[in-house]
Amino acid sequence: SSSSSSSSSSSSSSSRNNSIVTGMLLHHQAPFGLSSRPRAVPCTHIKRRASPAAASPQRLRSSRRLAALLAAALHETNVLLIGNGGREHALAWKLSQSDLCKQLFVAPGNPGTAAEPKVQNIPLDPADHAAVVEFCRAHDVGLVMVGPEAPLVAGLADDVAAAGIRVFGPSAAAAQLEGSKKFMKDVCKKYNIPTAAYETFTEPDAAKEYIR
Repeated sequence: SSSSSSSSSSSSSSSRNNSIVTGMLLHHQAPFGLSSRPRAVPCTHIKRRASPAAASPQRLRSSRRLAALLAAALHETNVLLIGNGGREHALAWKLSQSDLCKQLFVAPGNPGTAAEPKVQNIPLDPADHAAVVEFCRAHDVGLVMVGPEAPLVAGLADDVAAAGIRVFGPSAAAAQLEGSKKFMKDVCKKYNIPTAAYETFTEPDAAKEYIR
């Protein structure tokens, strides 16, 4: 009886600690952590006292955003991945495993991405936003994923979205948090977010004097 009571109490406590708001998320399999046969699964916002292993609200929001983009068209689609580094190779490796990924284009890609199934490297300059949009339209691309920060800071995600093409990546404004350390530090300072002391300089002598 004591054991049963303890188990019931633990279960009730876990339930209280683990969820405030429960949303339903369409789930399908690789590469996005989602299954080719859609099903609804609970996605939970965690209280401050939730277990350390629980997903953060930020990660849940990111997962829901990507899931929403994919759930908008539960059919095979061509995907364009922007970038040429190891991060993009990892993404291409996983993306190519999805039944929903019909053809994966990587711009410009690398020898590693070229070796993955369903992947084709293309000599497309991510800095030429108009060319990226035109390529998407010509090759029936249903989703664009942008890896590197430089094209994100330059507003590639904004321009692709403005053209009516689904894109996974932050806007130019949001990308400044990664693209500009000064911007990020200034935001932390303005909103009292704990961060290390800093100063910015345009003259070498002033910078040298500061670090002495």
